[in-house]
This record gives sequence, structure tokens and C-alpha cells, in this order.
Amino acid sequence: MIYLHADIQTLIERVAQRANPREAGITPAYLEALAASYTHFFQHYDGAPLLAVNTEHLNPIDRDSDLARLLARIGGMRGRREHFNLAA
Repeated sequence: MIYLHADIQTLIERVAQRANPREAGITPAYLEALAASYTHFFQHYDGAPLLAVNTEHLNPIDRDSDLARLLARIGGMRGRREHFNLAA
């Protein structure tokens, strides 16, 4: 399982950047609640190996090099629960 997460401001910016009409009504409060729910879920998840990826400084959608890093990290997983955090 791969859990991608970022801080709320980054999520807001990415939603705005996509400019998807279906996402137009998403509020910061909703994103906060959603992110908190996902965080809680994945803190207790043990159904499969988990890679938690902080996408604050990683953008595999817009940067091919970041996608390659992520795929390499996935391929290098050895434990049941690992974290991937690319520093700024």
C-alpha cells in the first residue's frame, strides 16, 4: 500500500492547480478533515506492507525524476512499514 500525503497548504495548491470543476467546492476544512482521517487510518493499517510518502517536496505527477525516485523507493522496500521523505 502506498500512502501519499502532504501538508494542507500543498494540498490546496494542488487542487487549485488541477482546476477540476468537480473539486471546486473543496474547502480547506474538508481537506484537513480528510487528511486527518487518512492519517489515522494508515497509522493503524497493517493489512499489507505500507510505504508512507511525504509528497511535500516530491511531485511524481509533474516531475519524471520524482516518479523515478518513487518507483525506485517502492522497489527497494524491505520492511512492512516504511517512510519516504524527500528533503527540500
